[in-house]
Amino acid sequence: MEMVIRIQFCTDKINDIMLNNSIFILLLLFTISCENQVKIDILTIKGNMENLPDGKLYLKEFGVKMDSTNTKNGKFVFEIPKEEDFEPKYIQFTHIAFSDSIVRIFMFDTKAKYKSKTLNSDQMMLEENFPELIGKLEDSKIGDKLMSSKFKSKVAFGTQTKVFFEDTIRLPAFYTTKHLNEMLNKYPYSYRVLYEFERFAPAMSDKQALSFFLRFDSKLRNGSSGKRVETYIKSRSTKRLTETLLPDLNNIQRKILLPSKRIHLVILWASWCGPCRREIPDLKRIFQKFKNQESFDMVSISYDEKYQKWKTALEDEKMPWRQLIIDKEIDVYSKELFQFDGSIPTTLLIDSSGKIIKKYVRHDKENEAEIVKLIASYDGKT
Repeated sequence: MEMVIRIQFCTDKINDIMLNNSIFILLLLFTISCENQVKIDILTIKGNMENLPDGKLYLKEFGVKMDSTNTKNGKFVFEIPKEEDFEPKYIQFTHIAFSDSIVRIFMFDTKAKYKSKTLNSDQMMLEENFPELIGKLEDSKIGDKLMSSKFKSKVAFGTQTKVFFEDTIRLPAFYTTKHLNEMLNKYPYSYRVLYEFERFAPAMSDKQALSFFLRFDSKLRNGSSGKRVETYIKSRSTKRLTETLLPDLNNIQRKILLPSKRIHLVILWASWCGPCRREIPDLKRIFQKFKNQESFDMVSISYDEKYQKWKTALEDEKMPWRQLIIDKEIDVYSKELFQFDGSIPTTLLIDSSGKIIKKYVRHDKENEAEIVKLIASYDGKT
């Protein structure tokens, strides 16, 4: 049996096709599938820089590659899938020329001044309706194969980048409540200000932090970053180190502090941290000295973002004590749990109640003797 049907494909309209039943069913299923496709929003970044050599251009977030594309005759295009909960983020451009392998770091003028000179930034903000980068680069040599390449044309940057470049580029100014208050009065819609507030909030009381947070525009408060900040402020007083779990190499949640131990040596580190790696021989000597002391436990907590790099470092270093890795949920409470200011390595002596007895920041070989003495003092304690 044959029939005449009219069918619309996703792209081309085909009329009056003679089909048998089986082919008709397949095409019908294909059509339904096309109609149910989920549309993926794309953020597009275009550029046309007349003196940019042919090469590879990398788009990075905090130095980590997001995407790459080839440049040809100074032109390039990035097409980046837009997450459902997208928020503006900091981005950087790094270019490597095919001809001579010279690396160029894109720099942009800001409105900020230092000693009457304009400050440049290697970061801007990825946001919706990103402007096309059209103009020239002015190269300044940094090393044999490294250039600082200043973008030399006027561009109608988006709202978030304008705030970043015009008034909030100088981070040290944020570390006063007065300046943060001024920025919030002017820019309650700025993600830059929200991100800096998140860094500053641990230094505030709960009441003060919440009062600042509620002054941001509702869009920011109700976004993923805003919800994370609000949750942190409202829950940080409930966090207890004795109850906190972190994943091990097998992604099994383990207690940081073991209830049966009276003294814990907790090391905050990362595989990419040189001083952390240099400290490991000292830690191995401490572990060997006290591994049979029943009151003692030792655990390292990695702040690596990449699981594989952490795993590789553990294989290389062969540390025979417990190993855990920080997760995003717990990371926001690092200051409350560990008195952590972001400096690694940080080594902590902690008692069974979760009280920090002694904190050592950065690697210093002189610390080893004092740590040994303190651990020894807990041998046989009740």
